[in-house]
Amino acid sequence: PIPAAAAPRAPTGWAAIVTGQVKPGAGPPAAATAAAQSPEALLAMLGSLTAGAEGVGVLGTSPNSVSGYVLRPQESLAWSQRLAPLVTTLQGVLSTVGAQRFCSMVDRVANPNDWSLASEVSSGLARGARLEVVQDSEISAAIEASAIASANTGAQVRLTAVSVDQSVVGAPGHNNTGSPVMVCRAERMVDSATGLTRVAAFALHLEGVSQLAPAEKPYLSLVFAWLGMRAGPASSAAMVASGDGFPAPAGGGGG
Repeated sequence: PIPAAAAPRAPTGWAAIVTGQVKPGAGPPAAATAAAQSPEALLAMLGSLTAGAEGVGVLGTSPNSVSGYVLRPQESLAWSQRLAPLVTTLQGVLSTVGAQRFCSMVDRVANPNDWSLASEVSSGLARGARLEVVQDSEISAAIEASAIASANTGAQVRLTAVSVDQSVVGAPGHNNTGSPVMVCRAERMVDSATGLTRVAAFALHLEGVSQLAPAEKPYLSLVFAWLGMRAGPASSAAMVASGDGFPAPAGGGGG
């Protein structure tokens, strides 16, 4: 069996909010203004809004995961509330600096991968599309399907957000961001609730869990929000005329 989660400590800070003993407030509007000043300011904001992020997780299944298995916070609603100010701040930074600059800043401080978010969205933005940050309805980290995962469904594990450190991760050609928040790929589909095409996801980078491998190696990423693209009027007309465009709606949900 996988190691059991450690006994909860006296709740303070993040843990106090996660256990419902402190009610979270809305993120201060000034946070987005400050974070928009530079990539370094954005990195500092990502660190401060996720400081001490840890708690008990549960191994379960999800139809939204390609592998079928995920880790979820035991107190998913409380985690959503605790992460809401971070999502609000990301939305504010996007609004303040614009889509292309926002993606470049994210690439600089929150993209450890060997691909560029700015490059992923550049063609759509050139056609007049716009981007939006949306909080996900399901907070989860996809893990690889295995006999251990199957045999331990319902087991509790410790979830701990840690900064990306390539001396620990050891991914050749990847960036050493030093951020606990990371951007990762998302399956391109149209979300039925918003009409936005998912182009990327935002996640907390988690410390590895013994005997459970992440579905998207090498990072165990707890997705809490996603970046969506909406085609502009001009590009929509052009895509209809050319037969090019975004995929047909495939429903909402996490992932």
